[in-house]
Amino acid sequence: LLCPGGWLVNFEATNAFYMCEVVFGSLELCWVYDDDYRTDTCWLSKEGWSNLFMDGGMCDVVSVTSPQEFFHSITIGRKPAPSHVVPAVVPADDSQQWLLVGDPSSPLTSTIERVLPDNTMVRSIGDGID
Repeated sequence: LLCPGGWLVNFEATNAFYMCEVVFGSLELCWVYDDDYRTDTCWLSKEGWSNLFMDGGMCDVVSVTSPQEFFHSITIGRKPAPSHVVPAVVPADDSQQWLLVGDPSSPLTSTIERVLPDNTMVRSIGDGID
């Protein structure tokens, strides 16, 4: 689902194993995993997430955390772009379509709509799920 050249950002608890296992460890779903990354706990460490990103084909992988890896880490990776990209569907014209998620009356939505080209079709879907 990530486009070539797209970035994936993961914000995850990576050093909360014992604290989280006290809360979630009683749930059967917490222990249902079958992979090579989690062997004795259902959580991944900062290094575990970096390895997972790289083994999954991501490039430019960076993982950062606070000193002593206090609770959370952020892992960022980019899906490589092929050297030659052939579009699956060639648009009939140079128009674009954007789907904005959020409040249609927000200043951010207005600003984004102003900077898009005039021939861009924008659909806002609001900020709630009904």
